[in-house]
Amino acid sequence: MPATADGTATLIQGQAALAGKDSEFAEWQENLHAAASRYPGYLGSEIQRPTSDEPEWVGVYQFDSAEHLHNWLNSATRQDYLNRGAGLVDGLGTQQIIVRDEKVDDALVTVIVSHAVPHEKVDDFLAWQDEMIQAESKYPGFCGSEIIRPIEGVQDDWIVCYRFKNAESLDAWLTSDDRERLLNRPDFGDFHLHRIEHPFGSWFSYGSNDTVPSKFKTSMAVLFGLYPTAVIIGVLSRQMHFKFWLDMLVCCAAGSFAMTYISMPHFANRILDWWLNPAEDTRRFSREVLGVLLVVAVTAVAALVTYLCTVRIWTLPPP
Repeated sequence: MPATADGTATLIQGQAALAGKDSEFAEWQENLHAAASRYPGYLGSEIQRPTSDEPEWVGVYQFDSAEHLHNWLNSATRQDYLNRGAGLVDGLGTQQIIVRDEKVDDALVTVIVSHAVPHEKVDDFLAWQDEMIQAESKYPGFCGSEIIRPIEGVQDDWIVCYRFKNAESLDAWLTSDDRERLLNRPDFGDFHLHRIEHPFGSWFSYGSNDTVPSKFKTSMAVLFGLYPTAVIIGVLSRQMHFKFWLDMLVCCAAGSFAMTYISMPHFANRILDWWLNPAEDTRRFSREVLGVLLVVAVTAVAALVTYLCTVRIWTLPPP
């Protein structure tokens, strides 16, 4: 298959063959992949036979967009082949969809859902999840999903992960009538949902459009707030003449609270808001350069002032 590029959509399907049906199953899979190759946007596919580590057959399909992959998934051709192979498969398989888009990595929102599924309900659960994936993949911003089976002695629940480009796209799915309809299943109504979206937790305000700043920007903003905070706390702690281990503990604890309640919300976020959460009509290049220069300049000035105050004007007491 070709190297994965931005915008490509990949479908990974795991499926067990009935005992004694491996040759028929392989032929069926080859015909299924050949049929997929005739659909618009097809880039390539491969079939991986079972191994000692992976007992299922794995089929990988790659299309140039989520829309084209979705057209194949919902095609009458594919459904016809699935009907023909119904007597060759052992239970329902697993399915994972990955949509690659480097431009939205920083704003990507992931939801992790855990389900406690009785053993006798596994096939029903997988069929239900297939319906769920088919529905959510139609929504704008969908970036892929994954089903993770239980691991004996480690994890008892089934884990379902799905990703959207941003919080707005995810919320459109979470509040949709389609999802509400699919959740109306008493057998699988008991689940836990965990949403992962913003780095650094409450250290940043992301604005009304909920667009998350890049990792580079958040790192620079943390440096902007962290250096003066660390200097102030370090100078104060030296006056206490603590032992090293206690000094480090006090500095870390005080720094954590100061960054959360003072430095980030009232200093870094306020000064850098125009850079972290820019208006759409702001000229991008000049804004990005000015933001970096401001962080570097303020940090350099703070370092110079610290040097003058603690070396030239006044000397810190020994630890």
